[in-house]
Amino acid sequence: REILQRNVATLDKALLYVPGVTFNGKEQIDIRGAAGFSRGVGSRVLMLLDGHPILSGDGGEVDFGTIPLFDLDRTEIVKGAYSAVYGSNAVGGVVNILTKPIDAEPETIFRGHADAYVYQPQYKWAGELRSALGAGVQHSRRVGTVGIRASFGYEGTEGFTENGESTRFTGRVKLMSTPNSRHPWDVYGVFSRDRSGEFFTWRSAEEPYRVAPNELGDHTIDFKALTGARITPIVKANTLLRLSPYFNVNSLQNRLNVNQDWHRAVKPGFSAQLSWYTSGKHAFTLGADGSGTWVTSNFLGDPKIFDFAVYAQDDFQIADRLKASLGLRLDHHKADVGETELAVSPKAGLVYRLAPTATIRMSVGGGYRAPSAIEQFVSTYQYGFQVVPNPALKGEQAWSGEVGVTATFMERVRVDGALFASYYHDLIGPSVVPDR
Repeated sequence: REILQRNVATLDKALLYVPGVTFNGKEQIDIRGAAGFSRGVGSRVLMLLDGHPILSGDGGEVDFGTIPLFDLDRTEIVKGAYSAVYGSNAVGGVVNILTKPIDAEPETIFRGHADAYVYQPQYKWAGELRSALGAGVQHSRRVGTVGIRASFGYEGTEGFTENGESTRFTGRVKLMSTPNSRHPWDVYGVFSRDRSGEFFTWRSAEEPYRVAPNELGDHTIDFKALTGARITPIVKANTLLRLSPYFNVNSLQNRLNVNQDWHRAVKPGFSAQLSWYTSGKHAFTLGADGSGTWVTSNFLGDPKIFDFAVYAQDDFQIADRLKASLGLRLDHHKADVGETELAVSPKAGLVYRLAPTATIRMSVGGGYRAPSAIEQFVSTYQYGFQVVPNPALKGEQAWSGEVGVTATFMERVRVDGALFASYYHDLIGPSVVPDR
């Protein structure tokens, strides 16, 4: 409800209102300063849709235009380097987008917007008005014991810069069991096609919104298909087993005067998680996940990347008001050209309830992000620079610690404050090759 009241077209515009969340450039989400600014580097925040990773297979990047808003139930945000359960890319935090169940009553939603804006006189280069349009429709209903939801959307803008125009078509389908199913399951598919103009540098200080004449018409074409499922073969009072396969495909084609680079990536993956609640005060979580990435490209070669991880966590009650959590994750990253890497991400936390409406928390955790195919294997010539591969590239690592207090004083007054510190090392970014 809060997100829709913000009257935003994409989720990233609403996340800006969350304390500690900012954006550095287009779709480069940053939690507590973890991301910095480094164009062409994958996301240091793990994005999940109903628990499934939705980062691109080749670059590990976020595309907020593919994230649904119509059926959004809530968004959970974890701040800090906590890869122990969540996995790679969670060096800065995690954003998990959870969608609503499908109601028994059929429902159809329409949403649209039209925007217009003008230039300050000193920057004017086009007509008086620039515009953006968007529209979407979603329908959901039950057919027997299966819930079905489908949506389609369009977003288009002229942009306020030359080459700033873009058009995007999106579609989404979700099937799920009824809420009272003995073995809940769901299947989803998200699709998008995006044509975006490429504005990289301005023409001159006097014309900051225009590009050089030889760059006029530069654009890219981007396609994504994200599919997956969630199955729970074991559902008991104290045991839950969840299996989550997924299959992601994405491609990008440059239509630039300086290059016509293209790449396609296929990334199948699978995760299994067992939750076990003892008769005492312990809640154990055991899991494993793995994925393979196959890339075909004229400037990346044909690398194959394999990732596998196992993890365990125990949440337990120490005393009536004191709860603790201990977790550990081992990540294994291997490319067919390059070195094998093993990373360890631990986690420990304490929560003490000071009063029925007030708690104090303490935690420390590690984070790891494996290098993406684009970061490790790119070979191209762009904007005057020759970019060369680095097969020996290692992943990024981080540590985060926090002490915080949450208190609710009355129905509409809630206070949350935290002291935190984070340490990042081996961050990936562009640098000059020695002697070249």
